Amino acid sequence: MNKNSENASLKSVPPPEPTRLSSLHILIWVAVLGATLVAARDFGAAPLRELLRRIGGLGSTASLVFVPSYVVACVLFIPASILTLSAGFLFGVVRGSIYVSVAATLGATVAILIGRYAASRWVAARLASYPSSPPSMKRSPTKDGR
Repeated sequence: MNKNSENASLKSVPPPEPTRLSSLHILIWVAVLGATLVAARDFGAAPLRELLRRIGGLGSTASLVFVPSYVVACVLFIPASILTLSAGFLFGVVRGSIYVSVAATLGATVAILIGRYAASRWVAARLASYPSSPPSMKRSPTKDGR
């Protein structure tokens, strides 16, 4: 394939049109953000505080409860920053960092496995409504990288 045909295929794909956010879109996003912050303040903190208080009282078995709790938080998209900071307070900086690293890796692995196997049909159904990739992305690159 020569350069002219490559340039022609690139020119045939129109550039995406810039989108403008209307004031209604901005108002909706501000309302969603505000509702999320209020819900997190009013509903999210108490159960998490209670869980961390109970974990802190477990003594030497606290890490056996903390790591699975962190994994569940990763899978359920619960922000892990509070758990990460709490690990430092509960276990010390070094041990807390180790527990968080292990738990975050396990949480990401479980989330990927759920997406790959348990929810693959749901994801495929969601992606079916989107247009396919442009023709230039469908062809495989040649040996020289083009």
